[in-house]
Parts: sequence; C-alpha cells; structure tokens
Amino acid sequence: MSGIKRSRSWSASLLIALLLVCASSFPLPASAQANINPFKRIVYTPPDRKGTPPAGNQTGSRGSCPKTEIPLLALGGTSGYTLTVSESPILWFYIPYTSDRALSGEFELQNESGKTVYQIPVSLPTTPKIISIRLTQSLQLNERYRWYLAVNCPSAPASDRFASEGYVTGLVQRILLPAELEQQLKKVRSPLERLQIYAQNGIWYDTLTELAQLYLAQPTWQATWKDFLKDVGLDSIANATLDSSELPTTANFPR
Repeated sequence: MSGIKRSRSWSASLLIALLLVCASSFPLPASAQANINPFKRIVYTPPDRKGTPPAGNQTGSRGSCPKTEIPLLALGGTSGYTLTVSESPILWFYIPYTSDRALSGEFELQNESGKTVYQIPVSLPTTPKIISIRLTQSLQLNERYRWYLAVNCPSAPASDRFASEGYVTGLVQRILLPAELEQQLKKVRSPLERLQIYAQNGIWYDTLTELAQLYLAQPTWQATWKDFLKDVGLDSIANATLDSSELPTTANFPR
C-alpha cells in the first residue's frame, strides 16, 4: 500500500515538473510582456535642509508673462535645495515659453556671497520641452549656490523689463561623495543600482542626468523616467519632450 502511495506521489511530482518545463518553453504574449516593467522605481530622498536658507520661489512666473497650461519649472527634486557630486553638473528645466512667444532667456549662478559667478543667455525652444544647462563654472565643495533662470516676456514694458520675467530659482550644493557610498558604487552591477544609491542619498542632479541619458539611449527606460518624475511631483511634465543637446551620447558607467 505504501509503495502505491509513493508511486502516485512520484508521478504527481513528475507531472508538475513537466508542466513547468512546458510553460517556460512558450513566451508570454506581447501584450503581457508590455505590462512587465523590468526596472524597479528609483526613490528619491531629499537631503536634510537643516541650516539651509529658503530656496525661494522654486517654480512659477510673475509679472506679465503669458499664462501657460504648464508653468516654467525647475527639475529640482522636492525642496528646491539639491545636491550633486559633479564639479560641473547639468541643471534641468521645463520651458513652456517658445521663441515666438518670449524675447530671450537668461541663466545666472551666484555664490553664497551673492556674487554672480556664471551667467549665460538661454536659447528658447521652438516647442515646449525639458532643457538642460551644463555649468562650465566649477562648483566649490560644500558651498551653496543660488541659481536663477529667467525668461524675458515681450509684453513687459521696457522700463520695467526685469520685474516682469517668468523665473525659477533654487539652490545647488556640491558635496564630496562619502567613502562608504564610493565603495558601494564600485560594487554596483547595473545602472539601476547606481541610480538608486544616488537617489536614496539625496544626490539629485547626478540621478536625474544619468537617468536622462539612459532614457534617451534605451526606450526600455521610458517608464522608469516617467515614474521618477511623477514620484517627485513633476507628473505634469512626465511626457514632455527631452532635449539632449547638453548630454554626452552615452552614460559614463557600465550597462
């Protein structure tokens, strides 16, 4: 009797094994595969703002700039105070004002003393999109810089031109990568792991820039890019066109 039970148990196990082998031999339908996101979400943790001055009016516009469905936005995390480990980081903005609706744009960077250390004109796009501005001015370690991006609107009176700009402002600080994080980054096996380490430690601009590189190079990163923007409150521009003119052609880490 016990021999019969063992035989039945062995037969059932064999049947299950055969079914699993057969199931793995046939790929999922394309529709099912499309719903599987191979990448986990990248969760951004804002840095501690203790002792940090207010970031100011992080997003929006003022004066007589024309109203747009989506305002002028800085892609600056959730607090307007953002960290980088790059000496010359790339900053990101959504520009709703096109070259046929506004006169010009201008970017300015000030040090902690309020001195302008970097200033450049900004070419306005022909269609609303996310643009990047690469700083050629090297940031000093642990110094907080305030940046401004202003758009000169054509409806502003000439006598009051600078009071009628659409503008955004915020803070950026370059930090030294802690030794512990540096060791973790040396052991990563994928771009995702690297981005997760950056994001979890509040290193915003490096996370965003490297994710943008991957998104532009590989369509499979599209969902991750959109989810990341939505998670930090930038869902209104998750589907916006991304300008790649300031980016290297490939990411600077192994894939």
